[in-house]
Amino acid sequence: MQNNKYILILGGYGYGNTGDEAQLNESIKLMNNNFKDYKIIVLTPNPEYTEKVHNCNVDLAPREAFFNSKSPDTIYWIKNKKEEKLMIKKMRNIYILALLKKYFRIKIKNEKIEHLISLIKDADLVYYSGGGYLTGMTLSRLFDGCLFISICKLFKVPVVLSGQTIGLFRNNFDKRISKKAFKYAKIITLRDPKESPKALESIGIKNYQVMFDDALFCDKLENENDITNLLKNAGIKEKDFICFQMHFWGINSEEDKIKLLDKLKLCIKYIKNTFENIPILLFPMVESDYKEEIEFLNFLKMQENIFLLKYDYDFRKIRAVISKSLFCITMKHHPIIFAIGEKKPVISLAYSKYYNHKNEGALKIFGLEKYNINIEDKDFENIFTQRLNSINENYNFITKELDDIFKIQVKKKDDFIVKVKELLK
Repeated sequence: MQNNKYILILGGYGYGNTGDEAQLNESIKLMNNNFKDYKIIVLTPNPEYTEKVHNCNVDLAPREAFFNSKSPDTIYWIKNKKEEKLMIKKMRNIYILALLKKYFRIKIKNEKIEHLISLIKDADLVYYSGGGYLTGMTLSRLFDGCLFISICKLFKVPVVLSGQTIGLFRNNFDKRISKKAFKYAKIITLRDPKESPKALESIGIKNYQVMFDDALFCDKLENENDITNLLKNAGIKEKDFICFQMHFWGINSEEDKIKLLDKLKLCIKYIKNTFENIPILLFPMVESDYKEEIEFLNFLKMQENIFLLKYDYDFRKIRAVISKSLFCITMKHHPIIFAIGEKKPVISLAYSKYYNHKNEGALKIFGLEKYNINIEDKDFENIFTQRLNSINENYNFITKELDDIFKIQVKKKDDFIVKVKELLK
């Protein structure tokens, strides 16, 4: 007999971002291992890509089915106030269609909208894979998510939000729609212990638990020969090396970019002074990082013993590379998660409120928040050298602490699975 029970997964993946794909990998793995009686369907803006990378059942994400996010004239990305107003109007219209479908059983003329609302209506559970997309800084995704959860509420489909960063609301409207949506979620787990809880409590929601980023438990490349070849192709032949990630996201002017490059150049100088003769491996998380890291290498005038990793942005590979390093320095969020998952010390160089929110939160869960450094801090240079020295002097202690806290997170994960199973009884 055919099994008609299914769970829908949503998230920020589908664009080849290494961290987002790692989160989805863990979410699919968790669902397949613990909910074997249910078909798992991943809603994605790029079905062919997601099916190929994750070998999973796919359907169109709401950003495509509802808002045609890849269309040249889409309003989905909300580039101005006019598009924001049009987006809100579109959301209301789609919700009205869902109401009509529920109470009058109409067939919606737009096939993509009809199909997705029907898919929501008959789902047993909606599972939001972790990420930083339900925030005022990622407005279209916040709107999209709140609409989707509202439709779930209409059809009484339980919703789980896993490993989220929430907040950075711009105004009362953001807070109002977030409160309505998140209040319905049966389980909310957060990946930072400070700012996201504060944001939820500011809108009257206390039904949350601080846990971790979903990617903490994602797969990694295990074949030692393949890992060795990756490193050799990048020029790394020694056993010890230091991973370093940088990018220009959030930099709004050429002047600010030069200031950032100057500070990163200082970081390289201090790393070389503290860890003599140990290679530094620059690594990208998306293709744009690779181009920006080439620019950084040129800015450094191709100093000796600095290398650049080239790969296909498979999260399994970069996690394996980080696992072989001494420690990791990163501007982005997910290298922190990969490093912590591999019990490696890590320093975050956070630029902008958005990355400070995410990066400090990820480190704070493991008691390492002092290793998040605001790049714009006036005392940046001094703080960075202190943190480098701390890793050098306390390396074994830090790795043991990471291992101990990781075991606690494993127990939290097991308890979380039990709670999700309760929703399906």
